[in-house]
Amino acid sequence: MAVRNPAAIRNVALAGIAGGGKTTLTERLLFTTGATTRMGTVEDGNTVSDWTKEEQDHHHSLRPSVIHFEHEGHLVNIVDTPGLSDFIGHAIASFPAVETVGIVIDAGRGVETTTRRLMQIAAERNLPRVIIINKIDEAQVNLEELTESIRERLGSACVPINLPAAGRESVINVFDSHDDNAATEFSSVEDAHTAIVEQVVEVDEALMEEYLEAGDPDALDKGKVHAAFEQALREGHLIPICYVSAKTGAGIDQLLHVFASLLPSPLEGNPRTFITEDGSEMQAEPDADKPTIAHVFSIASDPFVGKLGYFKIHQGTLKSKSEIHIGDQKKAIRISHVLRPQGKENAETDAMGPGEIGVIAKVDDVGFDSLLHQGHDLDGLHLKPLPLPK
Repeated sequence: MAVRNPAAIRNVALAGIAGGGKTTLTERLLFTTGATTRMGTVEDGNTVSDWTKEEQDHHHSLRPSVIHFEHEGHLVNIVDTPGLSDFIGHAIASFPAVETVGIVIDAGRGVETTTRRLMQIAAERNLPRVIIINKIDEAQVNLEELTESIRERLGSACVPINLPAAGRESVINVFDSHDDNAATEFSSVEDAHTAIVEQVVEVDEALMEEYLEAGDPDALDKGKVHAAFEQALREGHLIPICYVSAKTGAGIDQLLHVFASLLPSPLEGNPRTFITEDGSEMQAEPDADKPTIAHVFSIASDPFVGKLGYFKIHQGTLKSKSEIHIGDQKKAIRISHVLRPQGKENAETDAMGPGEIGVIAKVDDVGFDSLLHQGHDLDGLHLKPLPLPK
């Protein structure tokens, strides 16, 4: 049974402070890609992400929510995570399900304690990061000063991959496709393009030599630059900065391009580390033909469907009506349906392969951090412990 090629999958967690606009951004992404026909709002309680009554009443995300859309030929899964300090553990628990963590910064509030903490934990988990500056439409915000503040507080690896256009009604690509004559809010396309290419080529000595000899970032082979870009993300040597307004839609097209075509796929990201029964470490391989390893990163309850277990497949294939083991339980359970989540709505699918995020329902033995696997050879296997709040 054919499953989606993991090379065509992107998984991103949106994390950051409460009120930073993560859920509104998620709505904008869904609407822009045609996954929805209208944008809901947090205030009206009709967003795809915040589907529980508690979230709608509080106007805040209280648990991770998974949505997906197609863009540039790739499936993009977004995990919209809560930002309230009491629920930040749910955001951190979602990190093993993705290859990239998108840190959303409110342009009017800048870098806060939660921002720094999430950045650090993502780095400790060896996860590529991207910074998303939201609410660039707020006229009183000095975006140049904010960008410099981010670089000072979060590190020089933070480099713009696009720039707000003059007037902030759109955003301009400065990396893999650029117009040096475009008018920008600050800096210039040429300077920003040079800066990010120089940051990227530093991880590849041969490419750096080519650049120094040519003296022109556009003279480099694009395939080599892209490979170095992925390496820089994996090594934490590059943290791209994107500019958007979820409210007006400015920058959404550029953000979608970054998500779908520039961020790492499950084949390109840093694989998660698992601990075997004897205490040794192993890394799952995103191969559909190998024994299934899927990790449950979130549990929810639906009044009509019952218990829901959200999982990421790190290896192998999970099929509807298949038998699977949970943890070190001796008896296998039967998975009636494998579902693809879209907020509250779950669409049945025959099978999911490595890199995909799904949900199973009405399986009482499934809990948070459960490992789903085939056979008894993987008994005792578990994800390397998470740095959850104490």
